[in-house]
This record gives sequence, C-alpha cells and structure tokens, in this order.
Amino acid sequence: MSDPAAEFRAWLVKAEEDRLCIRNELNAAQKPWGVICFHCQQAAEKYLKSFLVCRGVKPERTHDLAQLVDACAQLDATFSALRPACVKLSDFAVDIRYPGVPVEVEEQMAREAVEIADQICRTIHAKLPQ
Repeated sequence: MSDPAAEFRAWLVKAEEDRLCIRNELNAAQKPWGVICFHCQQAAEKYLKSFLVCRGVKPERTHDLAQLVDACAQLDATFSALRPACVKLSDFAVDIRYPGVPVEVEEQMAREAVEIADQICRTIHAKLPQ
C-alpha cells in the first residue's frame, strides 16, 4: 500500500478484528484465556503499527511491543507512558499459546490483558486522525 492513510486504516481494521475476537471469546460459554491474551497483544501491536504508519514510519516486523512503543515515543513523547503496559502484553505474542500455564492463571492474566489492551488501543485511537 502506498497511501499512508489507507495503510494505517488497514492496520486499524485488523486491530479491531482482534478486539472483536476478544469480545466474542469473553462472551463464550467456555473461554479460551490464552487465545484472549494473544488477541490483546495483537490488538495493541496493530494499533502501535497503525500510529507509526500514520506518521510515515514503516513499522519493524516484530511482536515486541516495547520496541514498537519506543518507536512511537520518538514521534510523540507521551507514548512513553504506555511502555509498562506494552511490556506486560509482549509475552502474549507467543508464550501463552503453548501448554504450561494453569487455567486459573490464564484467566487472571487474560482479564488484566483485556484492560491493558483497551487502555493502549483507546489512547492510540485518540491520537489518530478521525
């Protein structure tokens, strides 16, 4: 995509698909907590990338939210406040999808991840052109 406006909006569409998955899974009778955590990380990642694209920066091909938020902070210093939240979600890109985490821990982590992802997405959304 060569049109930055269309490209950043395409990232937002994908991010909102992740957020829809989160809402759908939270309403399911059986909740796949690890999948919810994964989609929280993915939504935040795509929102961060949308901001970078909106500002004319090609985002790194990474799932490391700390790296992405640091790149955003170079363009807008207020992104530094999101770094701790991004660090908390970064591990959900890969690790949560594999066995080894007890279900009750997954639920606690997922509920926190949803709150964190919502905060990140809302904050970035407010900085993007409408």
